[in-house]
Amino acid sequence: MIATKSTLLEQYRSIYSTILSQDGAGDSKQKGKQSNLEHNNLLVRLNSQLIQDNEPFHALLMNNYCCSLSMLETRHKLHPYVDIEFSRRIGELWEKFCKVSLNNPFSRISESNPINISVFYDQLSKDMQPNSATASPKNTPQNTTFHLLKDLLGDVDLTLDYSGKDANDQLIGIDFKSGFGSNEKGNTQRILQVGKIYQYIAPHVQLKLVIRQNDNNNYLSKIENSGVWGVVTGRKSYAYLSKISGCDILSFVNNEVNFEADMDSAIYQDLGSKVKNRDRYLDW
Repeated sequence: MIATKSTLLEQYRSIYSTILSQDGAGDSKQKGKQSNLEHNNLLVRLNSQLIQDNEPFHALLMNNYCCSLSMLETRHKLHPYVDIEFSRRIGELWEKFCKVSLNNPFSRISESNPINISVFYDQLSKDMQPNSATASPKNTPQNTTFHLLKDLLGDVDLTLDYSGKDANDQLIGIDFKSGFGSNEKGNTQRILQVGKIYQYIAPHVQLKLVIRQNDNNNYLSKIENSGVWGVVTGRKSYAYLSKISGCDILSFVNNEVNFEADMDSAIYQDLGSKVKNRDRYLDW
């Protein structure tokens, strides 16, 4: 199949006309849900066709980009975005876009299951056992301390946005953030906690916080200086993804991603009047 920007956008944009032509399709929010479903179904079908036709990685990225752009257009026409909704949606779509570089037939890393917190507690319990073979584990200070730690930490969710391994079985963990503002205290604590647990279980794990915006603040510096996580922002995010996957998402972004030029001009202008930071959100 021919996977040019114009042909793909034509297919995705036809979804809006189809939804409007259906009688009794519900209110704008229901139509928005229908739009998302039809966009995602088409995305999957076209991806399968592109892979079957041995199209290059570039075509898979173009398919995802065009789908994301059309989803933003259609949703805004059905139910205009406000700032916080647009910000959240950009975060979701950008993460999926980035993951195309990791989850595709050309990638040299493969996705793996996230580590469960039970693995951490099992390892911690083992490490805290007394050396004496005659000691009763139930009555040792170590056992009391272990259960205190377990009660304090609780059932920590160790799920990352991406967990994978390279050809050398090196564990790689990634968390994607559209932005990382100066009010991220709670999020910073969680990220550091999860990272330290990962390092305890797998000392050689490579953890990376991948951020779309070129943010720089005290909380982000704390994460970067922790020795637990690496941090990449802006264009360096794409350079990192290209390096670990072997799929050049950086060149695609530099050469193809341009929401101002590719989006319907009327919608782009209307977004500017309703979304305060439109240009910052659309700066991929």
